[in-house]
Amino acid sequence: MKKIKIALVGQPNVGKSLLINALCKANMKVGNFSGVTIEKASAKTFYKNYEFEVIDLPGTYSLDGYSEEEKITRHFLNQNDYDVIVNVLDATNLERNLILSAELLSLNKKMLLALNMCDEAKKEGIELDTSILSQEFQSQVVEISAKTKENLELLLQKIIILFESKFIPRSQFYTPLCEKTPEKEDLLYFINELSKKIITHKKEERNLTKKIDALLIHKFFGLPIFLFLMWLLFQLTFSLG
Repeated sequence: MKKIKIALVGQPNVGKSLLINALCKANMKVGNFSGVTIEKASAKTFYKNYEFEVIDLPGTYSLDGYSEEEKITRHFLNQNDYDVIVNVLDATNLERNLILSAELLSLNKKMLLALNMCDEAKKEGIELDTSILSQEFQSQVVEISAKTKENLELLLQKIIILFESKFIPRSQFYTPLCEKTPEKEDLLYFINELSKKIITHKKEERNLTKKIDALLIHKFFGLPIFLFLMWLLFQLTFSLG
């Protein structure tokens, strides 16, 4: 049986902990990173002829940050004691998350982008062109939902393919762990322009139920509408009686 060691990386509140629980169920081991009190969560799961060890790294906004969590994540990734990076992103807030993704690409390691909360994105009317994202980052992109467990088996399949592949993406726009680093403003501009291409549609229309709810709790119209409905109900009661 082959073993795949996965570094689970993402910004805070993208659903990494929920994902590792969904993938590995109750097979969770909790400890601390060496020399610090920050919790280290790892778990194992099995799929086909592979054993997956998933290490949930502390949520970090950037690889060049100075918080304890960011230092731990950066140190772990520099040790190269893993096979694949699974970068978890919030599909409802993609632009902000892509900054870390661009930095991770500079490590020149096998990396997969897991767009979590895709179910929430759909509810908000957000449609993402993952083909453009995959092309720009030279990485596989999987839309998942750790909450509903949507596409988790597909995620494991893509990890296996990536693990067995010899291809490693090369960063062409950002290298935070090297001396020659473009200005941060250039990275932000790149991510902003890329996001405009990826987020192809955002539906602003709300369904009928939400429109009615908004009207009923409106600061000015809510009470008059409520009183009118009560009067109408009163009239109907006596008319039918």
